[in-house]
Amino acid sequence: MVGHTANAMMSAKGRPYLQLWLEIAARAGRGDPVFQDIAVTIGEFWNDWIVRSVHFPAGVTPRSAAAMMLATVNGITLLDLSAPAVAEAARTRVQAA
Repeated sequence: MVGHTANAMMSAKGRPYLQLWLEIAARAGRGDPVFQDIAVTIGEFWNDWIVRSVHFPAGVTPRSAAAMMLATVNGITLLDLSAPAVAEAARTRVQAA
């Protein structure tokens, strides 16, 4: 799921959404209170969606595992735009489908 999602975000259809998300996240990171609230809402939405959509094995805390998946996707897609060779290396460590 992680590899598939990272690839989808870099597709022609996904890239505009990725760029918007990265702008929101950057503004939130710079302390803009309007964008901080939006970023929290988006992050929580996607984390909750992953928790509902993925069957996690026994002994795994779904919220924590979902957060790691979300962080990995965000990291790979950010690297796609800034350091593509590093993003490609990271992709070799996640499943593509």
